[in-house]
Amino acid sequence: MTLEYLRNRKKMTAYQHRLTATDGADPSEVTRVNSMVAEMAWVIEWLRTGRQPGLSRGVDRHGAYRSNRHIILDEDLFPSLQEPPRANVSLTEEQRLEALAAIRLLSPRELQCLLMHKVQGEGPSQIASRLRISVNTVKSSLRRAKQKIPGAQ
Repeated sequence: MTLEYLRNRKKMTAYQHRLTATDGADPSEVTRVNSMVAEMAWVIEWLRTGRQPGLSRGVDRHGAYRSNRHIILDEDLFPSLQEPPRANVSLTEEQRLEALAAIRLLSPRELQCLLMHKVQGEGPSQIASRLRISVNTVKSSLRRAKQKIPGAQ
């Protein structure tokens, strides 16, 4: 199967060079061919290595056993995201969906620490004692959560 991709990528690359050498080439065709060549290279790399290209650790290390990206967010924790916006809040449907998507990026630990810190107003030492984890773990979870959600500063 990899050989087929390699052969076809070679053909597409030759077509790409002929197309870019032509002065009157349609820009949308050039874009389409460039995209196809890039996608084929990506697939070949994936088939060759058995890992998704571009990920340093990929699924092998952390993502294989985590299912939090596929579960439905418990919107009871965020009632303001499931209600229509109040008079003093101007949250569009698109912003609401973006907020939910950003929250879904967090691991369960990051979400728990962030909620306890931002919603309940607890400090890292209080969170650590309640969750029975180290203060450094809480701090690193909060740091990662804030990196994933820019507005969580």
